[in-house]
Amino acid sequence: MKKELIFIFAIILIALLPTAANAQNDNASNIGQEESPGNNYENQNQVQTENQGEDSQLQITNEFQEQEGTGSAEDDKDNGSSQSNRSENALEHMSVVAQKVEELLENKGEFEGLGEKIRVIARDQQNRQKDTESSLNKVDSKSKITKFFFGPDYLSLQEMNRQVEQNRLQIQDLTNMKNQLSNEGDQDEIQEMIQAMIDQNTALEERINSEEGIFSLFGWLAKLFVR
Repeated sequence: MKKELIFIFAIILIALLPTAANAQNDNASNIGQEESPGNNYENQNQVQTENQGEDSQLQITNEFQEQEGTGSAEDDKDNGSSQSNRSENALEHMSVVAQKVEELLENKGEFEGLGEKIRVIARDQQNRQKDTESSLNKVDSKSKITKFFFGPDYLSLQEMNRQVEQNRLQIQDLTNMKNQLSNEGDQDEIQEMIQAMIDQNTALEERINSEEGIFSLFGWLAKLFVR
């Protein structure tokens, strides 16, 4: 409901822009007929101001065309390809993490008394991978026109940021545990898990940053509803 109200507000605002511009032009014309030649300088300033307003509207239109995909085919293709590649990269690293999680859960070794703690982290990763993938899919599914007016899916980006932060904490925990191990094989297995989580975090952060950098008209307003 809130998104619908915001969308209606945006449509009304855009619809009123031509009306306001026409009214301003009519006033300028009437004033020019009534005033003496000595007021030409003021009229020139008014025309210059109107031109600046038209330039601003043109800039917004151009931004909209770029988001909608009516810009150059090459630019649109590059942008879409870049976003898609970042998502695919993130999913690939998440798949690696999932694989390492399975390996740790299948390993019934004690890890010198740290086995249960390590498997707790592995099980938590297994559960949160689904949430992260769901958030990433929601970010990818939002249309360009919606992003242009209201920005990306801030709620899903917020959830992805939480997952990244939680990963950092678990990476630190796993690093501390690895340093307590004396068996080289156990150390290598934990290090592989750590590296997979680091790579996943890097990929997720790149995807988050690319979405947060998107231009939008009312993104600042949409952010208020996810805090």
